[in-house]
Amino acid sequence: MTLHDATYAGPAVHKTSEANPAKIILELMDQNPGARRDQLMAMFRERMRDLIPDEPEFITPLADRYFYHEYNNILGYRRRAEQQSSGSTRKAKAEFKTKVKAAKKRIAAAILDTILPTGKPARDSTFADCKRAGGFWLKVAAKGKPSQIVGEVLSDKQVAALWRTSHA
Repeated sequence: MTLHDATYAGPAVHKTSEANPAKIILELMDQNPGARRDQLMAMFRERMRDLIPDEPEFITPLADRYFYHEYNNILGYRRRAEQQSSGSTRKAKAEFKTKVKAAKKRIAAAILDTILPTGKPARDSTFADCKRAGGFWLKVAAKGKPSQIVGEVLSDKQVAALWRTSHA
């Protein structure tokens, strides 16, 4: 949906008459992009007086009320369309994905930072130490030779993948 479509969607949907005051407001806004609300109101009144010449004193309060209502609706449509087209949703999703990636890295690192019964972090322990720790660490122990250091053979990502498969 383009900004133009969103701006015209509301008035076009709920106004079906041939002489649509909402369309007049949109035309005035498009023809006078720098005009203030009070200037647009004066132009709208003139246009309404030209359309209904028989009762000018009756049309002024109606035109004022209608103008303010439709003017605010149109501004609301445009704001929402600008927000949707600005990519704020895409930006929020990208930020969320970045935060999830960072959290996954911290979790992966935390697994190897776990202190085993030997009193050393798993990354500085041997595969034999992991085997003695039991449980999940048996899967880690199966990935290397008993004398090898876990952190030198396995990366944080590899251990995190083992963790996920063993806790799925």
